[in-house]
Amino acid sequence: LMEAFLEAAKLVRAAVEEHSSKAAYLSGSFGAGKSNFMGVLQLLLNGHPAALAKPELARVVAELAEWRGERRFLTVPFHLIGATSLESAVFGRYVSYVRGLHPEAPLPDVFADEPILDNADSLRQTMGDDAFFAALGTDEGEDDGWGDLGGWDAARYDAARAQPADHPERRSLVQALLGTLLSAYAKGAQANRDGYVDIDTGLAALSRHAAELGYSGLILFLDELILWLMSRMADPAFVSAEASKISKLVEASEAARPAPIIS
Repeated sequence: LMEAFLEAAKLVRAAVEEHSSKAAYLSGSFGAGKSNFMGVLQLLLNGHPAALAKPELARVVAELAEWRGERRFLTVPFHLIGATSLESAVFGRYVSYVRGLHPEAPLPDVFADEPILDNADSLRQTMGDDAFFAALGTDEGEDDGWGDLGGWDAARYDAARAQPADHPERRSLVQALLGTLLSAYAKGAQANRDGYVDIDTGLAALSRHAAELGYSGLILFLDELILWLMSRMADPAFVSAEASKISKLVEASEAARPAPIIS
């Protein structure tokens, strides 16, 4: 166990220092303690006082203290059984978990945004500009001396709407819509495989989001991943499609991962 904890800590260190995504597979028979291992590792990475005080874990604590400094990690636990796709499992859980930790933060742009923007266009027509931008957040009104704090008006909306999907202003618009007028879409997409962007694009979005929240790395604890795939062996097409996505946790086509992802 000690060697496994040290290996896990060194994996995180390598990902951060090399600024590259990495993954490890935890192997053990049923009941061996894989989930408990990940639970304790999460506590250590989160700096939980009781975990750090365990004398049996002193070597691991020393290894972490040697290099982590002020670095913080966003550690997200997952249970894959019952997931409809890797996207819905990873992106849906991330959104719900981060909402609990950072309720004030905008959502990551992991939702397939064209239907969201189409819906927003329809709402705008129905509500009229005054009511629509009042609900979304408007730049109009009194100037309190602080300048533009990021509100929305017709000109900014139309400009953002015309940008490509990876443009920061378009992403800001989608985040604003999901946090206000279309907040139900985020919840509904959890059960809809088509509600999310592809795995590569979405992982890059999670990395950006974690970095914007001040984290040095995003750590995904994917429990029962293999059991989930085994439970769907009667559907070879599903297993083949989902298994092929696992490599994307490390081998990114999307280069923009400011916070490395460690799985």
